Amino acid sequence: MKNKALAVLALGIIIGLLSGCEKKPPGVVPEQVEAELAAARAAYEELLKLSPPTTLTFHYRSYMKQAEDALEAGDFEDALEFARKAKEQAELARDARIQQLDEVRSELDEIKSEIESLFLPQLRLINTYWDAIDFVKAADYENAKPLTEKLRMDIAAEKKLSYIEQKTLIVSAPEEYIRRWGNVRMYKEITPDGKLREIVGTVHPETEVLCIRIELFSRDKTFYLVEVPGTGVQGWMAEQYVAPDRVQRK
Repeated sequence: MKNKALAVLALGIIIGLLSGCEKKPPGVVPEQVEAELAAARAAYEELLKLSPPTTLTFHYRSYMKQAEDALEAGDFEDALEFARKAKEQAELARDARIQQLDEVRSELDEIKSEIESLFLPQLRLINTYWDAIDFVKAADYENAKPLTEKLRMDIAAEKKLSYIEQKTLIVSAPEEYIRRWGNVRMYKEITPDGKLREIVGTVHPETEVLCIRIELFSRDKTFYLVEVPGTGVQGWMAEQYVAPDRVQRK
């Protein structure tokens, strides 16, 4: 029994020694840190495309500084951890910025519909709307948001002051147009590139038509959906044929 116990003890010692000789996994190496730092910087570059304010980049910059300092000090494990946190903060900030811009873009979609439902809305409203759109395209939330809020207030005020019941316009066209094309054309639809397509009828100059709604296609293109009284025919017309003075004032 004594010999058996000694044998077991010896076996245990041998196993322990062998276990101690097993190769341990390597620690963090500088290459790992550099790779994670590169990933963090790439995430930050994506964030910068959205014109973030300094408040949205603070945490990223803080963690990156700690990561770089730790790398310089040879503390690779801390450097790796800080680099990962920097990347995470850049991604969180990017998502937050995208959400901000999506929200204001959605608000402007609603505002566009409201303006288009007004009869001859003030050009100031239309121009402010396009200014806000330009800011959103530039990822400038800080300027887009205040304009959006101002537009909502201005539209509400315009609705209160609007007492026009009969929304009529007078069709007009230059003599050159009349000589070449005859009466002014009405179209079925507006193409994605801002052209009018498929003639649905024509209107004699000086004819009074009903304005159904407008379409804000771009800063320099507003279209009018009109109806010819008595016929019920509806079609789209360019602004210069129903409200030429507004074209000149833009």
